[in-house]
Amino acid sequence: MKLHQAKALFFSQYLGQTVHSHLDAPNLTTVLTTACLFGDKEWFLLLRSVNQLTDEEKLQVGIKAFPMFVPFPENQHETLRKLALTVLDRGHLSWVTRQTLIGYGVLVPFIYIDETNNPIVLSIEEIISLNWAKLKQN
Repeated sequence: MKLHQAKALFFSQYLGQTVHSHLDAPNLTTVLTTACLFGDKEWFLLLRSVNQLTDEEKLQVGIKAFPMFVPFPENQHETLRKLALTVLDRGHLSWVTRQTLIGYGVLVPFIYIDETNNPIVLSIEEIISLNWAKLKQN
């Protein structure tokens, strides 16, 4: 898979998010409805970091990451949020956790298969350096 194809695949994870233009119209934005149009260099996503999740979003990530603990007593919600942050900090993301974070507009590492059928893992820093995404400022 060529890099522009990988970018389109990366973008396809974030359908419904707003994409921004790098070019002459820095305020040009549109909603991402089909990733194939955005594989070129002009567009990027403006996403959040894990640290920008709200307490309620952290709780929901914890519920998805640890379904065996649900129902979790309300007085223990802070413990579940801390468990979720520990999992996120260590990078142990299940498919469900990844999808939950993507749904919240959080930038997560991206994995794709190259032309020689080898997995390529792009870290958050690499995704940013490729100009595929930027992190929102608080």
